[in-house]
Amino acid sequence: MDVQKFRDAGFNYYGVEISNPTPYYPQTADYLNLNQSSLELPEEFRKDVSLISFLDVLPHMEDPYTFVKQHRAKFPNLKYILAWIVGRQELYSNYDKYVGAFRRYSLKDCYELFPGGQPVTLQYCFHLLYLPALMLSLCKQDRNTDIQAPDKNNQFMMRAHKLVSDYLVMEAKWFPKKIFGSSIVCLMEV
Repeated sequence: MDVQKFRDAGFNYYGVEISNPTPYYPQTADYLNLNQSSLELPEEFRKDVSLISFLDVLPHMEDPYTFVKQHRAKFPNLKYILAWIVGRQELYSNYDKYVGAFRRYSLKDCYELFPGGQPVTLQYCFHLLYLPALMLSLCKQDRNTDIQAPDKNNQFMMRAHKLVSDYLVMEAKWFPKKIFGSSIVCLMEV
């Protein structure tokens, strides 16, 4: 989905996946590198890359610091790293374990992930979700691990999800960047 969204926005964007999923959007198949690591891409391809995005990848790495360092070394013309990561270790829950996340991050952790990097954007997002997630954590309540997208035939749920989505976009634009949220968006100039 991310490949399609970035390409629709006019970016020359490609995806890499170590597994072999069926493309969510079949028209993106030519822009997906499946069954391989980004570190295994051909050298000529890697030379053309100026931005790497790790969208919900780094929390699933046992050693994200080495992973980022390897990418900085293998992509000689890399200028930016975009990372979407789960925020706030105090929110770590059974759901994080279920999806294979080793930890959650703070804004300060982002500087450690990308040493020497200069933030272009570094902010918490999904502020609306922080307090309910914190309450569940403090009460030692497990989160539901069976999460599904709304049924496209249920117009009420589709509208409700759209309303929440629109609110979260507005919130990301207007809320102070350091107010805690359940995720972090980080664009670093490296």
